[in-house]
Amino acid sequence: MTCEFCKDTLQESIKDRTVAAIDNFLIVTPNHPAHEFHLLIFDQSVHVAKIHQFEDSRCISLKNLIYKLDAVFKKYLEGYQGYNMTSNNGSAEIGQHIQHAHIHLFMRFEDESQSPFVRLASGESLNVVDSMRMSVEMISRLKESA
Repeated sequence: MTCEFCKDTLQESIKDRTVAAIDNFLIVTPNHPAHEFHLLIFDQSVHVAKIHQFEDSRCISLKNLIYKLDAVFKKYLEGYQGYNMTSNNGSAEIGQHIQHAHIHLFMRFEDESQSPFVRLASGESLNVVDSMRMSVEMISRLKESA
């Protein structure tokens, strides 16, 4: 089976949307971002279809990465209030279109015009380039502070 998120078969389109690679986690902007700071995070070191299949050590690494992202956003962006994290675990019918465990991270702000969940429900998306540009700037600060 070919997985578009696995290291050996990573699709070119994903490479083009890569924001950062940290501790074998790849942080990318999705094809159809629902928010200015909508990120996908997935582990390239192992192929598992569902989050609960991760080894405990990878779950801890993921938690630590999210903690660092939250701290950087809090430090550098005025109006940052926190994040929503979601992961679909199952068939495409429930929303997991890629059978490689990943999370969606939505960094949230006080002056948002629309919730990312409203956008997702409506099928509306943002410009990938704008979303990626803003995310790259924040992630570069994460790397500097590490």
